[in-house]
Formats: sequence, C-alpha cells, structure tokens
Amino acid sequence: MGDPIRVLHVDDDPEFADLVSTVLERDEGQFDVEAATGAAEALDRLAEADFDAVVSDYEMPGRNGLELLEAVREDHPALPFILYTGRGSEALASEAVSAGVTDYLQKGRGTSQFDVLANRVRNAVEQYHSRRDLERTEALLEAAGDAVYALDLDGVLTTVNETLVEWTGYSREDLVGSHASLVLGEADIDRGREAVRELLETDREVVQFEGTLHTADGGTIPTEARVTLLEEDGTVQGSTGVLRDIAQRKERERELERYESIFEELEDAVYVLDEDETIVYVNSSYASMKGVDRSELVGDPITEWADDETVSLAREVREELRDGERNVGVVENVFNVTDGGTIPAELRLINITRDGGVERVGVIRDITNRKKYERRLEALSETAQELMAATSREEVARLGAETARDVLGLDANGVHLYDEEEDALVPVAATDEGEDLVAELPAFSGEDSIAWRVYQRGEPLAVDDVHADPDIYNPDSPVRGELYLPVGEYGILIACSPTPESFDQRDVVLGEILAGSIATALEQVERTEQLREREQELTRQNERLEEFAGVVSHDLRNPLNVAQGRVELAREETGNDHLEDAAEALDRSQTLIDDLLALAREGASTGEREPVALPDLLEACWATVETGDGTLRVETDLTVSADESRLRQLFENLVRNAVEHGSTSPGSQARQDTVEHGGEAVTVTVGDLEGGFYVEDDGSGIPPEERDSVFDPGHSTSEEGTGFGLAIVREIANAHGWSVRVTEGAAGGARFEFTGLGDP
Repeated sequence: MGDPIRVLHVDDDPEFADLVSTVLERDEGQFDVEAATGAAEALDRLAEADFDAVVSDYEMPGRNGLELLEAVREDHPALPFILYTGRGSEALASEAVSAGVTDYLQKGRGTSQFDVLANRVRNAVEQYHSRRDLERTEALLEAAGDAVYALDLDGVLTTVNETLVEWTGYSREDLVGSHASLVLGEADIDRGREAVRELLETDREVVQFEGTLHTADGGTIPTEARVTLLEEDGTVQGSTGVLRDIAQRKERERELERYESIFEELEDAVYVLDEDETIVYVNSSYASMKGVDRSELVGDPITEWADDETVSLAREVREELRDGERNVGVVENVFNVTDGGTIPAELRLINITRDGGVERVGVIRDITNRKKYERRLEALSETAQELMAATSREEVARLGAETARDVLGLDANGVHLYDEEEDALVPVAATDEGEDLVAELPAFSGEDSIAWRVYQRGEPLAVDDVHADPDIYNPDSPVRGELYLPVGEYGILIACSPTPESFDQRDVVLGEILAGSIATALEQVERTEQLREREQELTRQNERLEEFAGVVSHDLRNPLNVAQGRVELAREETGNDHLEDAAEALDRSQTLIDDLLALAREGASTGEREPVALPDLLEACWATVETGDGTLRVETDLTVSADESRLRQLFENLVRNAVEHGSTSPGSQARQDTVEHGGEAVTVTVGDLEGGFYVEDDGSGIPPEERDSVFDPGHSTSEEGTGFGLAIVREIANAHGWSVRVTEGAAGGARFEFTGLGDP
C-alpha cells in the first residue's frame, strides 16, 4: 500500500468537517484529512505543508470557495480542487467549472455521499500524479544529453527529443511520422530489427550496437545505440533507443590515453571514478600502493578499497564541488598501503563533466615528509619559548645546539658567538657529536675562513664539500658537508657531516628559523643585561638623591630655622625694615626646600590607591590654603582611584598657583593684594571632562608661548613662587598614569585638564 492521500478539507462547520475526516479515514491508510475552518487558515496550511488535494465548501465567512480557488491557483496551478457544497445550482456549477475546479459535488444525506467524494478525490489525485509523472518524463527526455527516439512496430518514428532534432538538422515535424530510414542507413535498420528480435526471444532488457546517424545536410555521426522494448499493458508497441555520439567518446578515449601516459609517470597515486563511485582507471602508483594488479581495481566500487572515514570525507568534499562551492577539494587523512600499514596522505579531488556525465578524479600524495616538516616547525615554536626564557648567552647557545640536534636532525653542530675583545667567532656550545667530529672547536676570524665570510655576509650557506673550498679552516678535517647559519650580529650556528651533500634546502629553511630564534633570544639577554645595569645605576642615583635630600632636610633646614628665629627676634627689638625683607627671603628659601624635597623624595611614585570623592577632597584642600576672598566652584561628583595624600598635594598646588597668578594685580603683589587687601578675588572651578576632570580659574591666564614650559622645574612668573608647584602637579599626574595639559579657561584664565583616569 502506498502513502495515504493527503486532503485539506475547508469548511466553516467544525462538526461537518470532523464527520468528513472520520468517514474518509475509516479505511486506514487511504486518506489523511486535515481540516481548516476558513480560506485564510487553508492558505496558511498550504504554505506550510504539501497536500494532494483540496476539498472546499462554497459558502464560508470571508472568502467563498471560488475565491479560495483563485488564491490557491496562484501558487498551485495544477493541485486538484473539489468544490463540495451544500448550495447547489446549475449556475454555481457552471461558474465553478469556468473558474477551473477539478470537480464539483453537492452535499447530500447519509454516508453514501462520502463514498462518492472519496472516489472523486481518488480519481482527481491519480490523474494529477499521472499528468505530473508524464511532464517529468517529457522534461527528462528533452533534457537528456543523448538523442532519444521511439519507433512503432513498423519502424516509424513516434517520439524524438530535442537532441535528435539538433543532431540531424531535421525539424520535429519532419521526423515524427517518418520511417527511421530517414536518418538511418539500411544496415542500421537491419541491426535495429535484429535487436528487437533478440529482446523478444531472450531475457535481455537492453541490446547495444554501433551505427551511423544521417543528417539533413548529408553528413554522418557515428553513434552507439542502446535499444529496449516499448510496452504498454504487457503488449509490445515498438522500441525506444538512446543514441550516444561515439565521435566524442573516441576523442575522450584518445585524451584518456594521453592522460594515462602522463599519469603513469607520476609518483602520486591517481584514480578515476564514474558517477556510481566505480573505479574506471588507476595508475601504476595507485595499484602499487594497494599491492594488487590494476585489473583487480578497475570495475570495483571505491568503497572496497578505501576505509569508511576517507570515503565519508571525500563525499562531503564532492558535495561542495557539485554545489560549486569550490573547484578543487582537499582531504587529509591516513591511507592504507600494501604492507597493512598506513601513511599520512593528501587527497585532491576534482569533478570533470564529460558527455553529460561526471567523472571524479582523485590524486593521492604521500605527505609523510611534509608532516615531519610541520612537526619540526611546531617543535621549533616550542623551543623558541624556551630560548626566550634563557638568562645568559651561554644558556641560549646550549639550547640552540640541542635544538639543532634534537629537532632538526643536525647532530654534529656548534654555536660560535662573536667576541669583541678577540674580534673572532668563539665556540660557546656544541653537541657531543660535534665535538667528536671536530676534536677541538676553533675560533674563526679574518676573511680566510668560510664561517667568518658567511657571518659577515649574513646569508646561510650549505656547502656540499668543504674540501673543495679554498677557505677551508682545516684541510685535514674529516668534515665534508657543512651548513652555516648566521645568528644575526651575534654569531653563527655550524652543522657538520662526514658525508658530502648532507644538507638540503629544507635544512637551510628550518635552520634559518632556529638561527633567528637564537638571535632574538640573545638580543633579549643583551637587553635584559642593559636593563639590569640601568636599574643598578638608578638605584645608585636614588641612594645619592636620598643622601642629598637628607642633607638638605637636616643640615640646611636647621641653620635656616635658626636664621629665621634670629631675624624674628631682631625685628621685634629694632623694627628694621631690612629685616622684613630678610625674613621674606628666608621664608621663600624654606618653601623652595619643601618643594625640592617633594620632587626628590616622592617624584613619580604613589602610595596605595583607593577611591577618592573629589568634592570632599576639594573642600578640604580649599580650607588649608590661604585663598582670601577667593571662591571654589565644584561642578563634579567624580570619584577617582588615587593616592589621596598626593592628590591633595596636587589640588593644593593648583589652588596656590591660581591665587598667586590669578589676580589682576601686577607682579609680586598679586597674592598679597588678593589675600590681605581685597584685590580682585579669584574663582577656581573644578568640573567633569571626558575621561577626567579640569581645574580652571578666571584670572589673567597663561600666555600660549609659556604653556609648554610652565611644568618645568623652576619656571615661575611670580617673585614669590618657587617654580616647582606645577612641576609637582605634573609628577603626581604622571605617577597616577594621567595626562595633564594647560589651556585657556572659559573666563580667560588658566585651565588644567587631566585625562586618562580610567575606572576608580
């Protein structure tokens, strides 16, 4: 029993729809009915699933049955559509037929109406399938690359395809109805009759023979005919044949012969499959790989000679080739060989379309050496990491020599590094095999040695026989083949062999990679040593700086404090104005010492960082600095990650700078006028900036030509300033990893912008 007929029943009465489904499906396996209550639902189901027929009521809410038919025909022009309605009239029946319904049936009483409905649906679907199969057959016939024909029992052509029309040059009207002798010679007519007789008298289904097709212009086409009987209801009605152009096949055979002569010279294994994955050709390398005669391979499915995994991978690639995703497919896998072992191999696949068919060509290449090469590259990569971890030139040289032996197979080798004092390439490390072959490793210098010459030129050199080179270091040496690999400016790696021509291009390439890694490692060791020396020098400088700071802090501050005290006492006793100037000079010296110590001891360093809320810190800083009638405007609620004490020092210095330089009063009176005499008071504003914050005042500002130098130690435009306040600001910003720049504020004063703060 075949698949059930899938019916979409459209009726707005659910009870009646359920009854129809129940009755039609009572004969299990014949019908599969799905109900829809209206046209909209029916169209949705047709878009989602395949049905063999639609049975629809006429009167329904929204679209009626004929309106549904019109919508169905847009996407399903041939789908059987039966109008099954309770409203019956000749007018409706006529309208339904005109609209293109497959059948029209009026609802009745009892279950007998459903038997009629089942027969109508079954007949409509059978006709629909038959018509579709016929259309497919005709389409295949016309799409065939070979010429196809059918003859009745009298030898008259009843069917021809487009290919036969094109080949012969006759029209379809000329051919159909004409005797086969129009395009076939008498000998071929006789062969055709004999073929039909043989098919009738034997169990053979196909008879094949070669013949000649005659064209309208008097030409001929050599063909191969495959003839079979044409039967209908068990009665022979004639014969049908497929003609294939033998000229094309012969040319293909000649090409194949040429290809075979080429393939036979290849070391790679080559095979060709037909569309059924049957082997049609293998070269001698493929047969040798399998250990059998090629005649045992040709005609067998490839699956009998390849493992399941390889077949599966190849099929996946074949699908991609067929879909046009690529032109050549590549599969890497392990292949079985004659002795039962395996080899890593690369399978390259290509599809070739010939005469309407597809041939599948495969080329198998042994990639054992390539895999070894790849493993060596991986090992070199791992060794490079070990080399970079080395801490001395000697360790790098030792690791380099061991890698050349263990990874590259350059057993006898040594590393010579340049020694500036000796002006020579001095041996630093060698393998045991190298020391055995060369009893005493020499140092190379001057232009009279191959090693020195290669080192100077910086290019690798593989010498087939060093005894043929006039610059050989030791004419009595047992060494014959040598490989010289420059290690940058640092030295050279030399591999030796007692056999001439021991090193190939692959050894050179891999050796260059190793030599490059050794050079990089030596450069890092050199750089590390320089950094270590620099660190030691910085440590010594810091110690001297700390000693200096101690002297300044103790030995200079104490006498200064004494001088300040004595001057104060003298002022109280005498009231001499000169003493007031002296006191101011001593105060300035004290401030200068404090700033110098801040730079010297703290510099570009910070303590432990923590989240600091700027509004609270700014209020605290403002309270500790003499600001007179100045005003602080905090327009930020930013929290930053910082050393709070150093950040406080940064803001205090910026506030002092604003007070000292922000007033419009001239010269050294700026701060004094602002603080003591009610000069034009400064306003300091702190606000948000993308990636940071800004501090600006509304004073006289900083001229553009001085903005690059205001952070330099000692730079000041005020007689009372030390010139170190903004230098300290920059040091604190740098210590936190921030950037600071000065520009003009909104009111024309100085604006300091701090960016690069990151998250708190």
